[in-house]
Amino acid sequence: MDDLLNNPLFQSAVLPFVVSLVVALILRPHGWFWAGLSAVAGFAATVYLLTDFQFFPLRSHRKILLLGTAAIVLGLLLDILPWRRIAPGLLFVTGVAAALWLVWPLFRSYDGWQW
Repeated sequence: MDDLLNNPLFQSAVLPFVVSLVVALILRPHGWFWAGLSAVAGFAATVYLLTDFQFFPLRSHRKILLLGTAAIVLGLLLDILPWRRIAPGLLFVTGVAAALWLVWPLFRSYDGWQW
């Protein structure tokens, strides 16, 4: 069983698909609004196998997982709350902030004209 759980193909493809399928079948009677939670469940299963929900110390791969979790929360908030007018601007600002947060250590390591 440990060999199966440590297999990268199982961690990134098979388990998230199976978890998403099971959650989608469970939430199917409740309508399409809740269908996105099946993708969230698949993502959570992958995060559990990769990092065991330990995000610190922050490295680039853990930052990406943390940003994925934040995107899920932001998406749920935008679905539930009536912020249709400010949603594009909010998504743009958070996307730029997330990209800068990921690449800032790389930019910080260069001296002026090197890059």
